[in-house]
Amino acid sequence: MKGKSSGSIVITLVFILIMLGGLVKVFMVMLGDEITGHREISFCREFLRTGGDLMDVVLKKKAFLKTGKVTLPKIVFTKGSEELIPTVNVKVFPKVPLRRIDVQIKGKTVNLRIRKIFLEPPGGSNHPIYASNGNKPIDKKSFPRLALGDYAGYQDFFLPNKAVLDKEGLSGFLYMELSGTIFSRQYRLPLGGIIRGKGVLYNNHNIVIRADTTFPDKIWLLSTRKIILEDNVRLDNAFLYANDDIYLGHNTRVCGIIVAAKGVRKKGNATYKENKAVLETFVTPSYCY
Repeated sequence: MKGKSSGSIVITLVFILIMLGGLVKVFMVMLGDEITGHREISFCREFLRTGGDLMDVVLKKKAFLKTGKVTLPKIVFTKGSEELIPTVNVKVFPKVPLRRIDVQIKGKTVNLRIRKIFLEPPGGSNHPIYASNGNKPIDKKSFPRLALGDYAGYQDFFLPNKAVLDKEGLSGFLYMELSGTIFSRQYRLPLGGIIRGKGVLYNNHNIVIRADTTFPDKIWLLSTRKIILEDNVRLDNAFLYANDDIYLGHNTRVCGIIVAAKGVRKKGNATYKENKAVLETFVTPSYCY
């Protein structure tokens, strides 16, 4: 019996040691992953700082205001890391009009990019249509219509849903549908509430702002069709632009610029106050893409 008992104990101990060895291995793998994760986070932070600094330099140089590509001297982020080559790529799209600046930092195992977008109103802020203050008739022949998919090549952020708006609001980016094609659909913001933050919402279909919704910050709404503001909507710093018409619901108030090829319709005591400051270049934050 003693022999059997001792054998059982040995087998049990061996089994426990195997289990412990497996747990130690799992722990070491997890620890290694965590250390790697921390290194990657640290590297990304350093890249964002450096990329941001390069972006600041670009913005101060007039030579970078036109379309072109410039490769800068090699840099090293941290001791012992590989050499990385930073490149600045500026692209100007006069038709939209839009200017995009990309800073890319590339090496054998690294390819990181940071982007900033500069948006002008369709036709440019000095176009005669912006002197019409939303009430006078517009010369349709000179109206710079938004074309299908005009902004599709620059979409890095989708039109936000209710969950995103409730949690984060808007973060200053150009938001649009994924497709940017004939398959786009009407965009309806959630009913009511205050939506913080600025942004440009572009849609190849109608844009509908639901009743009792307030945007206190700078907002651009660009639609290839209609823009509909339901009752009791407040847009304190807004630029509204539609290829069709724009509807202002009862007790809706807009401060900014309204331009619609087919005019503006109002219900009840809807009011509009001009503020041309909203036509100033809309600049997004720098972001990785």
